[in-house]
Order: sequence, then structure tokens, then C-alpha cells
Amino acid sequence: MLTRFTSRGFKRLADVSVDLAPLTVLVGPNGVGKSTLLDGVEMLLDKWGGVHFHLPDAWESRADASGSGIGFEVQIDQRYAVAVVSGLHGGVGSRLLGIRPYPSHLRPPRRLRLRLDVGRLGAPSLAATTEQVTLEEDGAGLPTLLQAALNRRDDTLEAIEAELRTLVPDARRVRTRPTEVRWTETEIIRVDDSTIERPVKRTGPGHSFEIEFDDLGWIAADEVSDGTLMALGFVTVLHVDPPELLLIDDAERDLHPLAQQQLVGLLRRMVEARPGLQVILTTHSPDLVDACRPDEVRVFGHAGGGRVAIRRLDEHPEAPKWLNLLRTGEFWSSVGEGWVGEDGAGAEQSGAEADDG
Repeated sequence: MLTRFTSRGFKRLADVSVDLAPLTVLVGPNGVGKSTLLDGVEMLLDKWGGVHFHLPDAWESRADASGSGIGFEVQIDQRYAVAVVSGLHGGVGSRLLGIRPYPSHLRPPRRLRLRLDVGRLGAPSLAATTEQVTLEEDGAGLPTLLQAALNRRDDTLEAIEAELRTLVPDARRVRTRPTEVRWTETEIIRVDDSTIERPVKRTGPGHSFEIEFDDLGWIAADEVSDGTLMALGFVTVLHVDPPELLLIDDAERDLHPLAQQQLVGLLRRMVEARPGLQVILTTHSPDLVDACRPDEVRVFGHAGGGRVAIRRLDEHPEAPKWLNLLRTGEFWSSVGEGWVGEDGAGAEQSGAEADDG
């Protein structure tokens, strides 16, 4: 599990460090770097297996000396800190300097980042050509993932249906149907020394799905509510193709407040049942945060001078008093983020001028 993430010189995260829990919830205003942190985690893991050598304690100064260096570090446990410094000559990833110390017996966690789009979730998808199927970042491929659950001929589909009912009480069963999928590709034609692009329509075998509801019967995916599709997407990927690191942008999107809290309950149950699973999500919803423990919430705030600060919600000076009276989301709503950038013990602030973005 990733236990700590440090970034230097990456967009708004000029110099920040944040502890990560099995379930970590990132909150704060727009443009303060919540999704940027997820970008940094992905970039770090992409470079995990690249060229590497030891940098003792000099990686920070080596990055700063160039004026354009970007650094990431993630602590796996107290023994290992994987650090990547890049961009010495401008541009992220232009040069990889090193990883220190490189835990050669460990591999980076298999990750999945989701920015679910209801239109993609409900659309038919091509039949799988291999045994390994996964959900695309925007939700495309959900029917094929459901078909994979059915093909297992165990209780996977029944488990999906049971979890879906905790989020959407009137949903009963899910079934797939064969269908023909149509899409358009761009074909390039070479004529002498010239190339011409033309659209070409393709068709192929695929799947769609339906959901059965109390008193309504079977409803096609394109007629199902947005919230139900979002809930089904989360539930299915956690049962059929569970990653080791799940990154979720705007987890509350299209979900009823009660379903948001139930989603947190689902994620927590999955994390507890699967010791190798870690979830980091962003949200703007106090209703979702109500279902979180204060120690799981990381609050992003402005610290002045273009800086960003990150603190745990339970580090607020009034937390011991008010968290006994208010739910987590209520407390966050009442205190906001202005306190995060104030001087005090526990503040984790950026110490350099931040880039735009």
C-alpha cells in the first residue's frame, strides 16, 4: 500500500506531502490540486520500472538546481521510499534521474483510474477477444465486464446484484444481451506521395445489458438512471477486475446523497475484505464525506502566494470538540478550508511558487 506521497514542482503541488490511508478522501475547492495529486501518483507509477540508480539524499537538490525539475516520492512503508525526478531540460518525463532506494522485489500496484461518464457506461461494447477484460477510464466496456462475470459461472454476478441493491434498493437483477456494435474508424489511403483520411464504418459482435427493477421489469441500459449506471460501474469493476489501487475523480457524480454514503460503505467493505486494495478519491460532496472517518479526509486549501496546503480533517483545532457533535461532512462544511494554510503544527504546505493548473 502507498502510505505517503510527496510532490515537488508539479503544477500546483509545488512542495506538498500527504499521508495515504487504505481509503483516502481528498476534498477542497476547485483548482487546488486534488486531481493533480492523482495525476502525480499515476506518473510516478508509470516510471517505477524505468532506469534507476541510487541518489542518496541528493534527489531534492538535484531537482531544484535545474529550476525546472519535477520530483515525486511515495513511501510504501517505513523501509522504502520510491523517488522519481524528471524534467531537467523542461517537460515532464524528459529525463528520468532515479529511484531511491529501488525496492526490486516489489512491483508497482496495478491501478485503475475512473472518471465515469454515464453515456459510456450504458453504451453497448465489443465482445472480449481475450480473457482479461477491464473497464475503461470513462466507463466504456461495462456490458463486456458484466458478460465476463456471467462467464465465470460462479456467484460473481449474484454478488454484483446484491451490492447494487445496497445502492439502488429497487434494482433486482442484471442480464446481458448479444448485440451488434457499430463504430467509425479513420482509414488512411496513400496516393503517390499524398495521404488521404476517410471515415470507415465498422461493425462487430458485442453486448448490451438490462436491469430488472421492482414494479418496472427489465429496463435497457440507455433508459436507466444516471445514478444507477454509476453505481453498477463501481460495483462491477470491484468484483470482476479489482485493481490494487483505485483512483476515482468526483466520486459523487450523479449519485443521490444516500447512494454516495452507501458507495463509501461499499468501498470500505471491499478495502477491508481485500488487504491489497487501496482507494483514493476526490469529492466536493459533504454528503459523501459524512460516511467517512475524519482521519480518512485530506483537506486541500490555499496557503497564499500560490501555495497549496494539505491537512487531515481531524487536525483542525476544534476537531476533538465538534466531531463528537457533528458528522464528518457537516464539520468539514462548517470549518471550510481556510484554516488549512494557517501556521500551526501538522500543516503540510507548498514552499515554492506553484505553476498554473
